[in-house]
Order: sequence, then structure tokens, then C-alpha cells
Amino acid sequence: MVVVMALGFFISVIGRSQLAASQIALTATFLPAFLLSGFLFSIDQMPAVIRAVTHVIPARYFVTILKDVFLKGSSLALLKGDLAALALFALALTLIATHSFKKKL
Repeated sequence: MVVVMALGFFISVIGRSQLAASQIALTATFLPAFLLSGFLFSIDQMPAVIRAVTHVIPARYFVTILKDVFLKGSSLALLKGDLAALALFALALTLIATHSFKKKL
């Protein structure tokens, strides 16, 4: 949830209007997250190039966590790699958005 809020903050900073921000959010997040997260298609079955691109999609880690928790009953200790990746995304997006926002003021 924090990653999505940080991404929304970043998109609202770079968008010049509410309409532009909503269009950027739709094209930059919905389609890549839906197709490349492993929710619709298995990441293992994707070509190597596309598989490499999935590492920059935060939804990939979220879907992996959901699958591990609901299907395997994994503990928090087994999810620490994916949780760390999501925390890194949240931190990076927050820092970039904050820096961009200060420039606009």
C-alpha cells in the first residue's frame, strides 16, 4: 500500500493537471502491473527479457507475497526478500517525489 501511495504521490507531482495525472497513472501502472506481475501470466513462462523487466514492477513482489501466503502459508521470515524489495520501491519513489516537489515550489 505504501508503494502505491508513493507512486501516486510521484505521478501527482509530475502531472500538470488532474487529468494528466490520471492518464499517466493508468498507462504507467495498470497495464504493466496487470500483465507483468505474475497475476495473469506466470513469470517463469515469460521470455528472459520480459522476465528481467518484471523486476522493476512493484506489483510483481506483491503478487508473489499473496501467492506465498495464501497458497503456501509462508511465514514472514520467508517473505523478507519481497518485502524488502517493496520497502526499497517505497523509499525510492518517496525520495524522488519529494525531491521533484521541492523543485516545483
